[in-house]
Amino acid sequence: EKGSDEFSGKVKKILGSVGMLGESGTKDILNVCTYMSKNNLSYDSKTTLNAYAEYLCEDPKIVKQRIRRAIKRGLTNVASLGIEDYYNDSFNEYSHTLFNFDTVRMEMDLLRGKSQYGGRPTVDRFFEGLEALCEL
Repeated sequence: EKGSDEFSGKVKKILGSVGMLGESGTKDILNVCTYMSKNNLSYDSKTTLNAYAEYLCEDPKIVKQRIRRAIKRGLTNVASLGIEDYYNDSFNEYSHTLFNFDTVRMEMDLLRGKSQYGGRPTVDRFFEGLEALCEL
């Protein structure tokens, strides 16, 4: 399927841009996106990840946790980009689409030592942002 290969390439490029390719949950994110693309589905917070976990024969909570950890790594990397260069293109694009900007700001404060707590990314926001960036 040419469409889903192209889509997977776009998703990989974005995940690479936010420094997530080495994370174990990244494979899950790619697989979920490929599944959505091949079946012409939009991300749905209630069913998409549960269906994927069922397909893997794994506990949905474990799958979501793995994905959440990968997304947290992406959040930390985007926040680092913002600290280095607030006008960085990747920072500006991804801090508003893949993450809630307040979440990114909280993570930046943690990295600067101004706060004990980092941002908490949401899986739903991340997938919806990926979908929007790749125009599924």
